[in-house]
Amino acid sequence: VKTIINDGDGRIWIAIDNGGINIIDKRLGTIQYLEHSEKDSNSLSQNSIYSLCSDSNGSIWAGTYKCGVSYYNNGLFKFQSDHFPEFINHPGFTPDINSMSEDKNGILYLGVDNGVVMIDPVTKKKIRVQWPTDTGNSFKHDVATGMTTTSDGRLWIGTYQNGLISYYHNT
Repeated sequence: VKTIINDGDGRIWIAIDNGGINIIDKRLGTIQYLEHSEKDSNSLSQNSIYSLCSDSNGSIWAGTYKCGVSYYNNGLFKFQSDHFPEFINHPGFTPDINSMSEDKNGILYLGVDNGVVMIDPVTKKKIRVQWPTDTGNSFKHDVATGMTTTSDGRLWIGTYQNGLISYYHNT
């Protein structure tokens, strides 16, 4: 088990490395198993799910190993995927989505192997963020292993080599 979230509708989503997603519906007493299928373009992009995020619009985002994100909003478990082709030529970029968090403005942050990708909810524009941080460390050469956003809008990022980094995005 890599991560667990509650979607606000009484369901618990469990991300499993090489096992897809299990969804426990406490109200109905059921478990659904979601996995990648070569025959279904609306399935997960792959089965190694590293992170999950439920955003303010009701979408569920599933971060994968090497296959970007899969996300859904309509409750029919039809996923769309984004492998971030716009970053394919960026040095060191891999579409490993290790962690995710949404800020109070709906901006989604995806922790990847060399920084963070920021997705604007209005424009859908994706930016590969590499910034100086409060600690003075550059975040361009580290893995974002965990993250959360506090009520003041500050993004806290746990990293593989540089400990904890905080960032405030002015919108």
